[in-house]
Amino acid sequence: MPKDQEVKPKPAPPTRYGPTFDEIERRDPVQWHAAHLAWTKERVVQQEMVKIYRERMADCYAREKENFPQLCRKQIMDYWKSFNDWKKKEWGTTEEGSVYRFRVPIEEYYREVEQMYEDKASS
Repeated sequence: MPKDQEVKPKPAPPTRYGPTFDEIERRDPVQWHAAHLAWTKERVVQQEMVKIYRERMADCYAREKENFPQLCRKQIMDYWKSFNDWKKKEWGTTEEGSVYRFRVPIEEYYREVEQMYEDKASS
């Protein structure tokens, strides 16, 4: 890949419970915390869905004890798919790494403050 082409970072993971990291001003700690909380809620909801699918599978097994592999196939497959999707993800990470990669580095804050003081001093 030529050096003059810039590598574009991958977008933030989508969420249904608040702003994503791409939609906020990342230098604002309150907005960053809201986006992080929305991302965490998304993960908790996914975990609860796995529990619901497991309960449905257990109920079907209790009903259809003799022939449960055939009669409960849909419930088993739903649970297995949701469990594997949930298990693929780790807490605090995305496919590209930690969610803290969306935070603005402290050096950038310092640079902005120094620039602000230089602008005030020169005027």
